[in-house]
Amino acid sequence: MRWMLAVVLFVAVGSLAVETQVRQQRLFNEGWTFSLSDNPEYREPGFDDSDWRRLNVPHDWSIEGGYQSDKYLGFRGGFFPEGIGWYRKEFTIPKEKQNKQFTIQFDGVFRNSEVWVNGRYLGRRPFGYASFQYDITSALEFGGRNVIAVRVDNSVPAGSRWYSGSGIYRNVHLIQTAFVRFRNRDGVFITTPAAEVDKAVVNTKYKIIGSFFSDKEIKLYKKNKWLREEDRWSHEPIPHDCTIRSIIYDADGNEVARREKKADIYNYDKDFTIGLDIEVMQPNRWSDTNPYLYTLKSEIEFDGKVLDDQVTRFGVRKVEYVNGKGLFVNGERTILKGVCLHHDGGSVGSAVPEKVLRYRLQKLKDIGCNAIRTSHNPFAPEFYDLCDEMGFYVKDEIIDEWTSAWGYNFTENNTSKAGYAYGFDFNQWAQTDLTETIQRDRNHPSVVMYGIGNEIPDFRSEPEKTQENCRRLLEICRRADSSRPVALGNNGALAGNMKEFEVLGYNYVRENYGQEKQAEECYRLERKRYPNQLMLGSETSRNEVDYYTASRDIPYVIGQFIWTGIQYFGEVKAPKSGLRGWLASLLNMQCELLPGGALFDAAWNEGVKPVINITASELPFDTSRRYETVPVTGERVYNDSSERFSWNWSKGGKKYVTVYSNCEEIELKLNGKTLGRQKVDFMKFRTEWDVEYEAGMLEAVGYGNGKTVLSQKLETADQPVKIIAKPVWNSMKKDGVDINLIEVSLVDAKGRLNPEATNRINVDVSGSAELLGIDTGNLFYKGCFQDAEREAANGTMLLVIRSKEGTSPAKIILTGKGLKSASLEF
Repeated sequence: MRWMLAVVLFVAVGSLAVETQVRQQRLFNEGWTFSLSDNPEYREPGFDDSDWRRLNVPHDWSIEGGYQSDKYLGFRGGFFPEGIGWYRKEFTIPKEKQNKQFTIQFDGVFRNSEVWVNGRYLGRRPFGYASFQYDITSALEFGGRNVIAVRVDNSVPAGSRWYSGSGIYRNVHLIQTAFVRFRNRDGVFITTPAAEVDKAVVNTKYKIIGSFFSDKEIKLYKKNKWLREEDRWSHEPIPHDCTIRSIIYDADGNEVARREKKADIYNYDKDFTIGLDIEVMQPNRWSDTNPYLYTLKSEIEFDGKVLDDQVTRFGVRKVEYVNGKGLFVNGERTILKGVCLHHDGGSVGSAVPEKVLRYRLQKLKDIGCNAIRTSHNPFAPEFYDLCDEMGFYVKDEIIDEWTSAWGYNFTENNTSKAGYAYGFDFNQWAQTDLTETIQRDRNHPSVVMYGIGNEIPDFRSEPEKTQENCRRLLEICRRADSSRPVALGNNGALAGNMKEFEVLGYNYVRENYGQEKQAEECYRLERKRYPNQLMLGSETSRNEVDYYTASRDIPYVIGQFIWTGIQYFGEVKAPKSGLRGWLASLLNMQCELLPGGALFDAAWNEGVKPVINITASELPFDTSRRYETVPVTGERVYNDSSERFSWNWSKGGKKYVTVYSNCEEIELKLNGKTLGRQKVDFMKFRTEWDVEYEAGMLEAVGYGNGKTVLSQKLETADQPVKIIAKPVWNSMKKDGVDINLIEVSLVDAKGRLNPEATNRINVDVSGSAELLGIDTGNLFYKGCFQDAEREAANGTMLLVIRSKEGTSPAKIILTGKGLKSASLEF
């Protein structure tokens, strides 16, 4: 066969079984005020913000707005509002902590953020997808009132080529350390240079800041810090006999290895570097099918006291890129069965809760996806944690564009593909953004490759300068992490310019040779040009499976990333129609399967599990039917709406049935009568049937070795009479942070989903919960995604519910005209 939260006290980092005892980090998300306006007085600590809106971050103000049809370049972001907003927060730090060091960390602020603490300006960060930090120690009033103010300027249209969101849309952290510490950003770097079955070598490279080793030294410094340099004691660094320690724990929290080393660390040594190799016997090696995680605890000890400690999850894995043979993980050839994703999460916008991320990733995992390309920017840190835990390989793409726009016209000024996006920041910020993002993400076993650009027009407008930029960016990446390859997302404009790269990323390789050619033939032609490099479909179509079969059958092609995994807001291709986002994906906005997803569910699960998915259409199968003309406006968009997972038709006649499967044979039955058998072509993973419509049951039966292995049915449903609401999780904490998702379906009297139902549903949420958003498969919706009333699409919708602090139960009641209501209580 072919198949077989926000908290009020400092706590240890994360929810790991192994915790820090000295370093303290807490979410700094609670108790902010917000105003969608602009005034320089907002930075002042004495400004009265009592009439501002009170909220917790992460917060995305764009998703809260309605449809902005008159926005210039609004199609880029899905016609959501932009603007300038300010956030402020009061906080106190106890006086007894005045000998500690404090850092504020923002996981992401879109965009052009500026930060003040107690009126002191800390800095500016244009790139809205980057994580960044500021040391705020010297600006603090210990034992008194402190105010942090953040200005966010997303007022220029088209600051990104897709929906970005606006505001402090990712977590904020307050980090407390001693003055002697592992550097916050790049202090711990873990690699596994050897990862064999019997033994692994875990290499830990540490960067340590040596400042004040005792309260006495701090006191002396504060007393003398304004003296002349020649008189200041601090210019005579003193060595301190320290112990640097690495301890490795397994997933259950049991210690499995440790090593320590003595080292003299001097005052004011900001770059003390030391490395330790630790052996782990019979390691449990990480992969997409076995995402096993270890924990490293790193300590700095002086005079019998641990001054700083860090806890870092990591995986022991051996990743090899072998020319002519492919990608190998722990010695096994591995194909990247990947998707491109954008960072938004549907109705929650870009302030995506961890549970929403988990739900979306699990839906992709269910159809055989094992890899994600972050398109085309860094994601939130918790995304990478989930990929480590759930078993995804990540192409960590950091930059979308360099310095030129799509027009390819030469100009001495930087331009931008989107209009006003990263191209204007590239020269000043590319080195910082690349370096700090790689340092942030390089300990994640899921990250197997970095991306430094996507479809870069610079190769045409300034080819010589662009080659210099390639070399410069590659050197920046390799200095930060030489253990992973770096790639571009290359389209036809870049042919012949990728000799610097170990892995060649092709966006739609047919663009070089013509749509009539198969992907395999195109890759083989490219191999003649680049005989010493591996190839990757860095962006491929969601309805052309030959990109997958090429990576299956050609060793030097290591996989694909389909555009896209899940529908997203922005990049609207029919701006007059009311469309809000990109339709052509494997899953719709609420993570339901689309026909492209049905195809790759079958292909990617080849050799893993049997799959059958049935669709029906009034048009014969042809990839051209994936394009749809929007009524009234006449605009052409990618869509799958003519192909439906439904056997409900208002009139008879011939219907065209497609069965996507990896079974050896498919038999199709209508109301128990066989319509014959067909063999499955494992270059296409589908069979096609012409069927005269007859209401009832359409059934596809899959066979392997002559035996029935799986069947799937489509059944004609009557009009819906009842609402079914099913929570994804059976409980929800009453902490103001926890999330639950409610899957809603409209069923007939026999409990069958009606996939044509579009009934309007009212959602009432009370008690210790609130409605955060509603998602459906309708991306032409012009209302607000937080509204409590919405029409279903395909007979379903997805509710996002957030808890509120309190003791009363959370209650959710769903009602609709002519439908029996549904209610839930947590």
